Amino acid sequence: MQAASRMEPEVSAAFIKAVEAIKGTVNLTKLAAAVSRGEENGALAILALDKNFGDALRGKGLEAGVQSFREAIQATYAAGARAARAALPAKISVDLSFNLMSKEAQSFLEAYDFKLIREITDNSHEAIRQIIQRAFKEGGNPIEQARKIREVIGLTARQEQAVANFRAALSDPSTMRDALSRALRDGRFDPTVLRAAQSQTPLSAVQVDKMTARYRERYLKYRSEAIARTETIRASAGGRRETWKQAEKQGLFGSKKASRVWHASGDTDTCGVCMDLDGEKTGLDEEFAPGIMDPPDPHVTCRCDVGLELT
Repeated sequence: MQAASRMEPEVSAAFIKAVEAIKGTVNLTKLAAAVSRGEENGALAILALDKNFGDALRGKGLEAGVQSFREAIQATYAAGARAARAALPAKISVDLSFNLMSKEAQSFLEAYDFKLIREITDNSHEAIRQIIQRAFKEGGNPIEQARKIREVIGLTARQEQAVANFRAALSDPSTMRDALSRALRDGRFDPTVLRAAQSQTPLSAVQVDKMTARYRERYLKYRSEAIARTETIRASAGGRRETWKQAEKQGLFGSKKASRVWHASGDTDTCGVCMDLDGEKTGLDEEFAPGIMDPPDPHVTCRCDVGLELT
């Protein structure tokens, strides 16, 4: 778990870098034309968020843009493997020859090829559709609408709606106090918003845009951190399990049987599934329950751990 925690900032930053790489490919003129015609699928294709996403990324030269994300995941996997090796009995740890380039290790890492970046786009689909539908219904400058669509890449539909609600609250003096209750707002703008609410004076379009942009940035950071927490745990757990498998394959456990044991975290995020798994044992390459191989499989906030038992 410590190995995963140390890697969270790097994975979070890499996620944001990948999102910015995707945004940088957007042709606003073509996107605006699609928005003005209400063509949702056409807009998604222009954004490289359609079913041909992987090919679109390669065609747009985004390999470098997402490479840091892959590298961060690989580094987390390796960190988990090193931590697992260090925790083994001294004799086993010294004798173990760990191969990060093994077929099994590479298979795990290759599964991340565009997987998480794809998740960004899958979760953005509905968010994009929401904006396109509003833009087509409400009208307005297509280029401005296109910019809003581009900026929502990386957010879920629920998060995009929260951003839209925040903008709406700021746009009406009678609802500005609602904007002050949003946890992810930039508090530096609070005095300005409060004065406008008290005097019932509208904020300028520039002010609303600036405050909304900051709110959106904070939401993206929030999501990047949530993904980083989940995926560093997953990658670290994968590296740890591979370490144990290689030790077993090299005969370093001798006649002892190696089992993995689930340890529920017991914190406020511990769900019923995790508690039911507490103390459960399984093989090194077997699931604890259908679809549950390692934390965080039960749920995204899972902070449970898995230990090695030799009997």
